[in-house]
This record gives sequence, C-alpha cells and structure tokens, in this order.
Amino acid sequence: MPENRSIFDRKKKTFDVKLNSNLASLFLIAIVLFIALIISIVWAFSYKNTDKIIVAQRPDSVSSSKTDDGEKTQSGGEQTLTGAVEYPLSQSAMRETAYFSDAVFVGDSITTGIDLYSTISTAKVVASTGVNLETFLTTKSVRNSKGDKVTIPEAVKELGAKKIYLMLGTNGIDWMSVESMIKQYQTVIDRLKKDNPDAIFYIQSIPPITKDKEAKSEQMSVKKIKEFNAQLLKLAQKNKMYFVDVFSALVSEDGYLSKDISTDGVHFNSSVYTTWIEYVRCHTSRYE
Repeated sequence: MPENRSIFDRKKKTFDVKLNSNLASLFLIAIVLFIALIISIVWAFSYKNTDKIIVAQRPDSVSSSKTDDGEKTQSGGEQTLTGAVEYPLSQSAMRETAYFSDAVFVGDSITTGIDLYSTISTAKVVASTGVNLETFLTTKSVRNSKGDKVTIPEAVKELGAKKIYLMLGTNGIDWMSVESMIKQYQTVIDRLKKDNPDAIFYIQSIPPITKDKEAKSEQMSVKKIKEFNAQLLKLAQKNKMYFVDVFSALVSEDGYLSKDISTDGVHFNSSVYTTWIEYVRCHTSRYE
C-alpha cells in the first residue's frame, strides 16, 4: 500500500510539472505576441505620415538605394529623400567651414558683405550692388576668372558650385509687385538649375528693414517683405529646394531690423554677418 501511494505521488508530481511548464510556455508566448502587436501599431502609425520627397535634382549615373527613414534614395537620375523635409529648415548641428568649400553665395549688395565680413572664407561670393530680379540674367555686373565682365549666372556656372545660396529681392521690393517678383525669381531658378544641374540650392528669405526706412518708403514695408518671403518659401517647395529663414535670424523683437545694427535701414554692419552666417551654418541639409 505505501508503495502504491508512492507511485501515485510521483505521477501526480510529474503531471504538475508538465502542467506548470505548459502554462509558463503559454504565458511567454502571450507576452511575445503582445510586444509584437505594440511594435506593429507604433510602426504603422509612424510610417503613415512618411512621404518620399524629392529635395534636389542631381543626375547621377550610379544607382543606389537605402530604405531607412531619412536616408538617400537614388533612382532614375534623381536624388530623393525619405521622411518629411521641413520648410523652412529647422536648426541642425553647426557645419564646419569645409562644408562651404564648394558653395557660392549669390545675390545683391547685401550678399557682397559676406566677402568682407563672413566667418566662412572657404565659400565664394558672386554678387553685385544694385542687381535685381529683372536685371539678374542680363546685366554684366561681375568679372570672371579672366577678368572679363559677365552676368552673375555665367560667373556661377564657371565656378562649378555644388551648393548655391540665393538671396534676391531686396532691390525691387519697393517698386515691383510680389507676384511679378516671384515670377522673375522662377526664371532665375530655371537658368541656374540648367547651368548647375548637380548643385544643391538653398533659397534664403530676404532680411527685414528698419522702421525708419519703412516710414520713408511708399511700398517698401516689412509687411510686403513678409508676403514676399512667404511666397518664396512656396517657390522653394515647388522647385524642391531648401529654404533658410534668414529674416527670422535678423529681425528684432519689434518686427523690424534694429537701427543700431543698420547703416541705412537696409544694409547692416559687420556683426550682423556673423549672426547671419552662423544661422546658415546651423540650418543645412541633414543629408549632405
């Protein structure tokens, strides 16, 4: 009799062990399935809002592809980016000056100051005092490497720039309509893109003016500058170019350019160029 109970007890213990083992396995499987479900929901939600956006046209004979979010994808001669591209560009890590070694800053008299006061001596400047969106393509206002007078587009093409920073519009804001300025700006973009198919373009908003300057001008106002910059941002999106909001970097709390840093209500002193260029260095593409 004791021996029979001993056998029964051993069988019961064996059954209990197997039952506990099966329950533990089922519990572990349930946990794994629950975690997998959570991960799937999070992934589906984040992927839903991810769009493929072409940021810059850069013909390339090499075809490569990376599908991770935010990486480059090249196919059919176009460089594309996966993930949302912000307009205007948000703050990024400050670039070393070497990043601008193949960059050209293009514009009017405001841009010419970069050549004198900039902290990025590696960059080139092709700009001319008085140039506006109507004269940009036709006026021979700069000199090329041979010393000959040429148009700004011709000089830029000769440099073979890989990054082009555009700031145009201050000359004309007091007499041209915003609509006509944007139309002319598109013509400028078309020419520069044709001449520099491998370049990445950064469109810069034009800076504010002082309150005194606005008071003395009939059409030149901060309100009109803001309207132009808003349309300029849309133009950058349309042409798949980056947009750098320089206006926000230079505007004072009252919504104008501070008269303490301006020489004539439009142009500014050397310290402002440091602020401007540091802002540009901290607002670049994450993919280059």
